[in-house]
Amino acid sequence: MPTASPVRPSYRDNLALLTSRQKRGYTVAAYSHYINRPMGRRLAAAAAVLEMTPNQVTAISMIASYAGMALLCLVAPSPLVGVGVGVCLIAGYALDSADGQLARLQGSAGPAGEWLDHVSDQARTVSLHLAVLIWLWRYVDVPAWAFLLPMLWTVVLSTRFFGQILAGQLQLKRAGGVEAAAAIGGASRHQILLLPMDNGVICLAFVLVGAPALFLWVYGALLAANTVSTVASLRRRHRELAMGG
Repeated sequence: MPTASPVRPSYRDNLALLTSRQKRGYTVAAYSHYINRPMGRRLAAAAAVLEMTPNQVTAISMIASYAGMALLCLVAPSPLVGVGVGVCLIAGYALDSADGQLARLQGSAGPAGEWLDHVSDQARTVSLHLAVLIWLWRYVDVPAWAFLLPMLWTVVLSTRFFGQILAGQLQLKRAGGVEAAAAIGGASRHQILLLPMDNGVICLAFVLVGAPALFLWVYGALLAANTVSTVASLRRRHRELAMGG
């Protein structure tokens, strides 16, 4: 007798399972916890029904994000363009959450996928602010100092990423890969205070590119908040490593 084909879980089943496995949100900003992760869950549940792989979701995430950047760089600012850029970036960020959730759902999570996720995230982060630099040069009449804003963004975010990754590796090396693993991430902070550092909030800000002056004020304020946060994070990491040495 022919063997019956196994019944694949439905979208509803996948969503329920992902919800039961939801990470605690104490150390992430409110947007990521209450908006982006739920969006990512739904996208991951749908991707599982379509039998997609996490790497395929990562690729679509990058396509969405770079579509927004292309729109920013190639089309003159307008309210409609701002909405388009924001929607593309927000979709890319939601899909970035979906790939990891899909990997956990399929039981395929591993170091290779995590590595690809981090590398693609860093490429997307740097590219976004380089796109702002192109946008300023092509379309916005601003004083010369304004061109420093996206350049400073790339320095701040790249330094923070490298500092966190390297500190984690040094802590793991010192603790034999066990004790430090639980310590990485530091103490929980209020989700509202973390909002300026949330990638989702940064993506939302791009809805304002149709009003360049307003966008630059918001963009600069978010840069200031991220700079302060990065300096504080680097000081804390240095202190932790010095005390452990």
